[in-house]
Amino acid sequence: MAKKFDRLKQHAQSILEANNLKVEDFWCRFLVTEEVFMPLCEDLLIKRYEPVWNKVIKGFGPKVVGKERTTQQTSMWDILHPGRHGRGSAPNKRFRSEVDVLKRLNDFFQDK
Repeated sequence: MAKKFDRLKQHAQSILEANNLKVEDFWCRFLVTEEVFMPLCEDLLIKRYEPVWNKVIKGFGPKVVGKERTTQQTSMWDILHPGRHGRGSAPNKRFRSEVDVLKRLNDFFQDK
């Protein structure tokens, strides 16, 4: 049973490593289902709730895989919430600063 919660634990660890976030400020809902249904359920939930980290601020969810992960561009999530280990360290060519990412976020909410 513990393996079923590994992904939630990984997300909690990402939040704990960020310099400007507290895990106590977060909550989640989850659905325990057969593995074959996970992609469908995830897609439906993203379309229904449009979480900002899936629609605008990319970079929170990806697992750290392979040595190239640390040399790729810094994600928008890590620009806003620095401190995670093993994440991209190269400058982001499109979003150079927190101001750039916040503008993108503001534009997203203006269109709602």
